[in-house]
Amino acid sequence: LHLISGDEVKRLLILGIILPLCSASSQESLSPRLKGLRVYGATSADLPIASLQGKGITWEFDLTDTEPPNLYMRFVHCDMNWQPTPTTFVNDDMRDRTRYPLPFEPAPAGVDQYRFHYTVRIPDARLFERFWYSGNYRFEIWDEDQSILLAQGKFFVTENTVRPTMRVSNYQLPSQTNPLNQVHRVDVAFRISEQDTGRNEVLYPQQCRVVDIYKNVEWSTSYRIDVDDTNPWTFVDGFGTSNLVFRVENVLPGNEYRTMDVRNAELYPEHQVLRSREGADVSRYLSFGPRDHDGAATLVRGTRYADYVPFQFELRWDGTPFDTVYVVGSFNNWRTDDSSRMEYRSGRFVREVSMRRGAYDYQYTVGRYDWITLEGNDWRTSNNYTAIIYYHDYRFGGFDRILGSARARSAGNAKLSSD
Repeated sequence: LHLISGDEVKRLLILGIILPLCSASSQESLSPRLKGLRVYGATSADLPIASLQGKGITWEFDLTDTEPPNLYMRFVHCDMNWQPTPTTFVNDDMRDRTRYPLPFEPAPAGVDQYRFHYTVRIPDARLFERFWYSGNYRFEIWDEDQSILLAQGKFFVTENTVRPTMRVSNYQLPSQTNPLNQVHRVDVAFRISEQDTGRNEVLYPQQCRVVDIYKNVEWSTSYRIDVDDTNPWTFVDGFGTSNLVFRVENVLPGNEYRTMDVRNAELYPEHQVLRSREGADVSRYLSFGPRDHDGAATLVRGTRYADYVPFQFELRWDGTPFDTVYVVGSFNNWRTDDSSRMEYRSGRFVREVSMRRGAYDYQYTVGRYDWITLEGNDWRTSNNYTAIIYYHDYRFGGFDRILGSARARSAGNAKLSSD
């Protein structure tokens, strides 16, 4: 079994095989009062993408307070790098917040780890009717009575100004050996007409310079295709014309996610630290896993078992310990941070987490960006890819819009694609 060494990982980073895009944290709770924060689109396996035309996203979380506080949400428009847009024409503090306290429901009888459950769908005719501008957005959940920020995160709002097509192909890197030579090539093509927004607006194709590609719901890494970058694996065809194609040629498909299901209270009883009944996990560098749920989570609802339980992840490792290993998944919004960092004990990496009973996809990473060393890489992995198409608008001092988004799924087979 050959595993990637630390020097090899550094080499891959230099070559651009692994492409971390620095960005803000995804969805995170800032207070122990708020637990289980989830933000998603049409399903829990979808990135949270709303639209100016009314397509919404959902926030879910639980609160431990004995009495329900007055919570509200605030939305901040950001540039493509998640920095707040510095203009009150785009960011209006009075307009860009919910108008009434967030709705809630009591926890089911018998649940003792939280008292109130929140499900918030936005846009909503009563709470928050519409977004005025497309782009990257940060959200904040505030306790209005105490002026305390409880949680924050990010989401997208798109237009339908362009209607892109997206293709995912199996592509072989001649400079790498198996399995690192197995990559996906992603092409995003679209047309920008000068007056196609319905607002008598003139668009300039040269202002469309960046497309970001996300794999499944992995927020911590994405692939950026930028007209101005020098990355040898990204290309832009037709720049300055009405017909544009953005391409990246080195997306590592990785492996199917691991799955963990603790919904059955007889198999995983209460009042103890739970562990997988199948034993500790092991490296899957050259082992292809069974089909996953595309990063989704399925929670227990409406019963006394819809509660939080302690679960200990264990990864057996007999080699030289890595500096940092994280366990990430749909239970923690795929975040590589201190809350997901594992501890090495006597031949195993371990981490205990608290989570709602449910079924979750998860994986292990070495450091923040290496999803391959412990999990493997295989063309047969089936992934959802989402493209976000940015446009820099010169109005109001300049701000970044999202003209459209596209989604495509890899074929999930080992057949080399032909052009």
